[in-house]
Amino acid sequence: GNTAVLRASGYGHDYGDSEDLERGRNAHLACRFLTEGRLNWAKLAPRLLPYVQGWAWLLNVSGFEAKAGWLERMVYCRRYGFATRPDAVGWLNRRFVVIQIKTGSADDSVGPQTAGEALAVEDELGIRPERFVAILPGNGRAQLKRLTSRADKPAFLAALTTWQNRRRQGWNGRTRGDSLDHR
Repeated sequence: GNTAVLRASGYGHDYGDSEDLERGRNAHLACRFLTEGRLNWAKLAPRLLPYVQGWAWLLNVSGFEAKAGWLERMVYCRRYGFATRPDAVGWLNRRFVVIQIKTGSADDSVGPQTAGEALAVEDELGIRPERFVAILPGNGRAQLKRLTSRADKPAFLAALTTWQNRRRQGWNGRTRGDSLDHR
């Protein structure tokens, strides 16, 4: 997906240990269930509660309405030959948007990441979404930021081209940096 493409080109940072990664995955899943109206709050792990409360608060104050079936849905971009899984696609104040959910903080990869997601969504639906990041710091609140840099799309496409060329050359995608794995 987009994260692997961008990490291979030097975007992003260390996302923490396996516990941090698990927390992020589980928080994303709980946010999805909340948005779909099927979250069981009584069964929610206490460590996830402030992140999901932040998403709930954001949904309440922003009026975001998810497009049915488009929460963490795999989308294939035929035009550029890649697949991605946007966290949330829908409407925000009557504007069509893609939202990337970040637990903790957002890094330099979120702009190009959402640019790739927007390309795939537009390719499939024929509608260009605006791009946002929802930052859930774990305090029961959230911050929604609109992403507008015109450099994000070319940055993503450059990273994608690098990734695709490396894969054609036999790179296994498991290491960062410029080394190729020729097996």
